[in-house]
Amino acid sequence: MGIEFNDLKEIKEIINENRNGITISEISELFSINRNTISKYLEILHLKGDLEIKESGNLKIYYPARRIPETVIKNYFHEPCIIINKKMEVEYANNAFLSLSNTKTEEITGKKIFSLNIPLFHNTELKENYKYAIDGEPVTKNIQTSFSEENYYMTVRLIPAIFEDRRKGFSLILNDQTRFKQEITSEQISEHRYREIVEDQTEYILRLLPDMTITFVNTAFCKYLGRKKEEVIGTKFDPVLSDDKIVSLENIFGGLSIENPSGFITMRSITYEGKINWLEWNIKGIFKNNSELIEYQGIGRNISKLKSAEEKLKVYKNNLEDLVEKRTIELQNVNKRLYDEILKQRETEKQLDNSLKKINTIRDEISAKDKKIDFILNTANLGMCDINYLKGEIEFNQKCVDILGYSAKEIPQTLEDWNKLIHPDDYRELLKKREDFIRGTTPHIHQSEYRVLCKNGNWKWISYTSTTTIRDNKAKLVSAIGLIEDISKRKNIENNINALLNLDQRLSESSSEAEAHSQCIKGILSILGMESAIYLKINRNNENIFVSDSVNADKKIINLFPLLKYSPPHEYITELKEPVIIKDKKTASQILNKLNNDYCNYDNEILSAIIIPVTDNYNIYAYYLIYSKNEICITEYNIKSLKLVIRNLLNCINNIIMKN
Repeated sequence: MGIEFNDLKEIKEIINENRNGITISEISELFSINRNTISKYLEILHLKGDLEIKESGNLKIYYPARRIPETVIKNYFHEPCIIINKKMEVEYANNAFLSLSNTKTEEITGKKIFSLNIPLFHNTELKENYKYAIDGEPVTKNIQTSFSEENYYMTVRLIPAIFEDRRKGFSLILNDQTRFKQEITSEQISEHRYREIVEDQTEYILRLLPDMTITFVNTAFCKYLGRKKEEVIGTKFDPVLSDDKIVSLENIFGGLSIENPSGFITMRSITYEGKINWLEWNIKGIFKNNSELIEYQGIGRNISKLKSAEEKLKVYKNNLEDLVEKRTIELQNVNKRLYDEILKQRETEKQLDNSLKKINTIRDEISAKDKKIDFILNTANLGMCDINYLKGEIEFNQKCVDILGYSAKEIPQTLEDWNKLIHPDDYRELLKKREDFIRGTTPHIHQSEYRVLCKNGNWKWISYTSTTTIRDNKAKLVSAIGLIEDISKRKNIENNINALLNLDQRLSESSSEAEAHSQCIKGILSILGMESAIYLKINRNNENIFVSDSVNADKKIINLFPLLKYSPPHEYITELKEPVIIKDKKTASQILNKLNNDYCNYDNEILSAIIIPVTDNYNIYAYYLIYSKNEICITEYNIKSLKLVIRNLLNCINNIIMKN
């Protein structure tokens, strides 16, 4: 099938219209030609250099050719030019370039341009754009370079090229601008610089002939007018003004002279958009030979925002004055109220000061009463405790701490810990009384007596009496303040009285001297609260001391006495006329050593002991040795009770002897 040149032309036109590329499928949709034929046409156009092909995967995209064939460059470009391939090697240089660079064809052909000593090829601006030219992007640069040590101003064009064998490259074409640069006169340079400066100004700049024809406008004024420069230059300067400013503008232009070359006007102008703007113009007349007016120059600026701000400021000022007046009245009212509040506050402070004085007076009275209470409690030997039943906390004063022998840190802080110090035999009854008191089934005063474990390990009788109670609105007990009294002495006296009564009854019922002594031992142990006793008798015939009776006595001590005699060196025991208290372990060991002398060695286990002599007509014939492995406090009342016991014992024995 032959080539249809019309079809070839149409395909070329379609490709030129699709600058962003087109595929063969899209082309075939526009023609009633099969794809194979279109493919051949495209190949022909590609060989001619009329299109370029880029592949995206398996898809080929066709673009209009932007490369100039090698032959066209060689035949039609007479400016200095060279052709460079993709490897940056010189393929061709025309005579103009060889003459300019003072080189020969064989010196540069086939050489990489970066290896040649030609400054043009090493120019930084050009080097950055070589790749774009190879990829098909034309580039134009104005540079300064040198050839044969002479400076040149060149316009350099990098034009994408294609070789006959379809290789890609680019052509470097030079246009010498050196003479043009040198021929620019100083006046032209000045005008050029002036125009460059004017073009960058944001003010509106224009020049007018005396007949008001515009000869020059800058870009800023063109934007304001909404027109292009060529549409403005040559027209008359006739701004659309409000009526009151038309006469003023005419007066400004008409009144310019050598003596008064400039004028100033602020006016409202209507824009092409119909908006009203405020413009400020400075008009200056330019005179030739100091006489003839040849031109006007106007410099204007848009002060609409400034005017708008002035209007807003004026409104704001008026509003501010109204606001200040309003706020002044409000402030006066506030100050009046504040003054009233200050007077009230001063009155309140005065009342508060009086209240504080009363509180301090009450506090002083309470402090004085507290001191009196402390004095009374100390004098009465009473302690005080505060029990919080809701929190389960208990607080003691110093007197309570002293009574029990603990330090302030050791004394219990909770009701639970306090319960642990109560004697097991007393706890159940105390707990029942306390629960009745908490429920309110008992009178408001809660009173109980019980034993408490002291720091030294002894049990001490105390009396607790609640004095003040606090209950909530449901009558639930919150807290109670009570007094604690050490009643050990009273309990000791009561115990002694009960023991004496029981002992008198048992002695009256005794039928023999031995039975009377046995009952006497039990009574003495009950009075003293000790656990061990030995009844020692003196044999007047052989002067030996022997054990007549005992209760819970240690065998070591019992075995000691058969060795003792009623003669020196054992006179110590015979000298005792009154009960002797052995207060501590050291004293107890000394007594035992005197009793023991060199016959026996005891291991000092006794902590408390007392020796009670029994006399008959002022003659000692027996002793009671009472001892304990605990520390026992023997009071003066106990001694009196013991003397009464011995007297009752002797009376009982005399009665028994008389009966027999």
